[in-house]
Amino acid sequence: MNFNTADIRMSTNPFVAAFLLTGLLLLTGCGSESNALEKDADGIATISVGHTPDSTVTLPFEVARREGFFESAKLRVNTVEAAGGPAHTAALIGGSTQISIGVPANVLTAMGEGSPIVVLPPYGKLDLYIAVPEDSPISTVEQLSGKKIGVSQRGAGGEKVATTILQADGIEATFIGVGDYAAHLAALRAGAIDAAVVTSDASGLFEVEGMKTRRVAGPAGELKELGLHTMYTTTRTFQQDEPDIVNAFCQSMKAAVEWIADPQNKDSAVAIIAEIINVPEPVAGPIWEQEHNYWRMQLDAAAWDYNVDWVLDGGGDLPFDSSVIQNCG
Repeated sequence: MNFNTADIRMSTNPFVAAFLLTGLLLLTGCGSESNALEKDADGIATISVGHTPDSTVTLPFEVARREGFFESAKLRVNTVEAAGGPAHTAALIGGSTQISIGVPANVLTAMGEGSPIVVLPPYGKLDLYIAVPEDSPISTVEQLSGKKIGVSQRGAGGEKVATTILQADGIEATFIGVGDYAAHLAALRAGAIDAAVVTSDASGLFEVEGMKTRRVAGPAGELKELGLHTMYTTTRTFQQDEPDIVNAFCQSMKAAVEWIADPQNKDSAVAIIAEIINVPEPVAGPIWEQEHNYWRMQLDAAAWDYNVDWVLDGGGDLPFDSSVIQNCG
């Protein structure tokens, strides 16, 4: 894919613009360095995976790494960290990663623009909502009209979800790219934003720092039932060249998803959650209760088509059979 500043200036879609801008920056810096897959004498492959640190959206990845599931599958995994979906998708296309976490708003937009991406499990249930400080005068979705709402990055998945929620009630608001949760907390305290789009672990993070929050609005209807929060992605070329590596990744993640869902592993899972998002275990416990069944390894055509129509406003043509790696792992 070719990027140029004219494409960025002319785009009125914030999701396309964010993707193009991030891709331009990454590809400008990557030059022609080789991203060839490395294997050692024992046949262990080294892959680079796009990863979001300090968030439970990548809990299966953290479990697979910590519990030795990647090692058992003869994978050595390096991480490339980024704050939001646009950066992850652009890094994958630019060759900095072979597999990456992704969010529908960026992945499907890139695929709709012709990027050779395919998706693979695990698929995370949609877990985003609009929250305000507990002492905020805002208590209804109507009161968000004209307000400033913080998102991790303009064009990231949180903005798409919040836009859908607000549009259902004819509400318009201003979105501001803030950064990570620490930046959200600072912006809320300073009054730079009135509300924030957050995941279910955010309330625990904020509470530890002395701010209680209230949920004002969240997904409903088909968006709640079928909407995806996260998926993993690779390029069509890598999937064709290294199918065994892709399958080994899926096997590792499947083991992690099953491990997280098993109540016998609750205490260990809570300890991992507490460590990765830096909260006490009593705060991490309710997060496990909320999220331990969030991930699945299979995606059907109906759910795929819904997410494509949702993200691309009904204008996409991304066939399920050629876009989704089925029975991976």
